Amino acid sequence: DLHALSAAADLILTSPSTFLARPITWLEMITRYRATCAVAPDFGYMWCARRITDQQLDGIDLSSLTMAVTGAERIKPSTLDAFTRRFGPHGFQPQAWAASYGMAEATLMITSTRQGVGPTITRFSAATLEHHHAEPDPDGTPLVASGRTADLRLRITDPHTHEPLPDRRIGEIWVSGISLGDGYHHQPDATANTFHHAADGTWLRTGDLGFLHNEDLYVTGRLKETVIINGRNLYPHDLEDAAHRAHCATGHGAAFAITAPDGHEHAVLIQELRDGHPSAKAITDAITTAIGQQFQIPIGIILVPAGTVRRTTSGKIRRHHMRDLLQTGEIHIIHQELTPAITSAIRTPA
Repeated sequence: DLHALSAAADLILTSPSTFLARPITWLEMITRYRATCAVAPDFGYMWCARRITDQQLDGIDLSSLTMAVTGAERIKPSTLDAFTRRFGPHGFQPQAWAASYGMAEATLMITSTRQGVGPTITRFSAATLEHHHAEPDPDGTPLVASGRTADLRLRITDPHTHEPLPDRRIGEIWVSGISLGDGYHHQPDATANTFHHAADGTWLRTGDLGFLHNEDLYVTGRLKETVIINGRNLYPHDLEDAAHRAHCATGHGAAFAITAPDGHEHAVLIQELRDGHPSAKAITDAITTAIGQQFQIPIGIILVPAGTVRRTTSGKIRRHHMRDLLQTGEIHIIHQELTPAITSAIRTPA
């Protein structure tokens, strides 16, 4: 909103509920008002690619778009590809993609791809990513760059020592600059934990993990959401993506670690099922096999109805909240396959 005011531009909004119920409304607005810039989280673009029918596309023209800003959550190469293929015949140009990264504490925008450049997608070794190092690998995991800063300083730091890290080393993303807030209103402890005062200025500890490569920022996950199993650092979205690809009946998922009474961390996945799903056992078997083959770890699986996995208004999966709901028995479970250690760590409804 502030950007539109500063640029003296027209701004047209649609409510999240309207978009979820009828995503074609967004594309109709772009067509009607000849919008040049559209903004949505990764989830929003994928929702359009999946839910909009061929019949609804009659008259849709996205050729006016010069920037399709995507951010707020991890940007998936598969989403960019799906949206481009689906709406390319209706004027959408792939160079319009503008991957970005931002936070409210920095007045939103921190990094972004320049207009007209299009996405930068690089593959990195999955094995080295698990050990906080990004090594380019043509057969590795594809990651989308979130662009560069304009007038902010950006550094990658060791989350424990607070020392800056070199390029392609994964650490916590820190930001400094004139657009940073001073802190959280009437929350001195949260302010002290998040805003780090150093000799070279005040730095915002974002809580996000990432690395720099060829001056571009790559965001890999949340510091507090990393799943550590047998000394390996796994990102929950990678586990969720593997589960989603394992079976056509899967919807959204939330992966996290849970500490059992034996003191060990165990990986757990709460997985939504779409309507009309087949055998629950067949789905859990497919997910277990896929994750076992890709990550070589066991995982507890809990199948739940569609709409169970909570998300923020910007589309981020609320993994910690889902873990809390599981442990307090507030989730309706269709089927579960858990080890005794995990079962002893949670309460399930009677």
